[in-house]
Amino acid sequence: MKAVALISGGKDSCFNALHCVANGHQIVALANLHPPADQGDELDSHMYQTVGHNVIPLYAQCFFHPESTAIDAPPLPMFRRAISGTSASIGISYDNAADRQSSEGAAQEALDEVEDLFELLSEVKRAIPDVQGVSVGAILSTYQRVRVEHVCQRLGLTVLAYLWQQDQVALLDSMVRAGMNSVLIKVAAMGLNGRHLGRSLAQLQPHLLKMHADFDLHPCGEGGEYETLTLDCPLFRRRLVLHQPTVVEHSPDEMAPVLFYSFDHVTVEDKDPSELPCSYDALRELIAPSLCDPLIQVPAISGASEPEPITNNLRILPSSSTTTAESNPVVKQVGPLLTFSAIRPRGNPDSLESAVDSVMQQATSLAAQHGLSIARDAIFATVLVRNMSDFARVNAVYGKYFGINPAAR
Repeated sequence: MKAVALISGGKDSCFNALHCVANGHQIVALANLHPPADQGDELDSHMYQTVGHNVIPLYAQCFFHPESTAIDAPPLPMFRRAISGTSASIGISYDNAADRQSSEGAAQEALDEVEDLFELLSEVKRAIPDVQGVSVGAILSTYQRVRVEHVCQRLGLTVLAYLWQQDQVALLDSMVRAGMNSVLIKVAAMGLNGRHLGRSLAQLQPHLLKMHADFDLHPCGEGGEYETLTLDCPLFRRRLVLHQPTVVEHSPDEMAPVLFYSFDHVTVEDKDPSELPCSYDALRELIAPSLCDPLIQVPAISGASEPEPITNNLRILPSSSTTTAESNPVVKQVGPLLTFSAIRPRGNPDSLESAVDSVMQQATSLAAQHGLSIARDAIFATVLVRNMSDFARVNAVYGKYFGINPAAR
């Protein structure tokens, strides 16, 4: 599908855009929210990275055009909007002010910064009516994911978040292996200081992993430990070059000073043709190995005997068999959370939409049996789709079972 990439300049937004292209989507435009002119570089926003915002317009010249990988292809359309709202609604769920006023008769509240995203993507849809997806670099923050889902549901857009809930150690390694040249432009954690600004993920990977092991630092900075600016990646036909950035002390602290780069001069440099991927298939190859990494590594047990060889005692049913394997969903209580798993379509649905309906009706019934509501109480869902080309159809049915805040998935 055609997608707009929400970009902050950071590693996550750029790497997710690469995943979108590798999965057959077209990035047809870029979109960014930035601080008002009178508010400096750092807003400490709950939703958006704002450090380095003045560099963002240059990315239109860097990203590949969906119809050509040539350096002289036209720039991608760039949509930008100043952030006028604040973090007015900071609960785990989100409701826009208009909905609250109409449903409760309450007075108009301060505009939330999430509504700036709604206006930005509305502008994109008016300019590019056939855009269907939104590339989002969310990894761990349910706060951010829920709000992006909320906006996209209102606009009929599909969220493409390939990095969501990935293991951060593996994800950091994937970024380095794929050739992401992202440098730290903000630090805000113990063990990170001004010496680390301007250094790349590849250079800092050993240090970040050590800090993760010693102090539980998030390897990808998901706890706000650091922010990055992507100077080059496989999706770029041109790279950014920094010229003598200034270090700004945002918050002095002996143990964990908050420091960031301010940029007065950044230029764009053509890449050598030999550095450019010859096709979108070549881009796919860069991230394909990371999709095959083992999720769990089981250590060997000292003194354990060699396991008996596994013999194949399975009986193969003939293809004409009408036998179907149906199992009941698994329901578990884990602390304060109730989980439902192994929910699959019942019978033989005559369409993909019917299959999704069957799964969601079962989930709704299970929740009701425990005095819960899917629309109100579900906080996370794992949805397994045979082919990502079907995701938009799946998402359309899935979204009907929720109100304004579909569970992050």
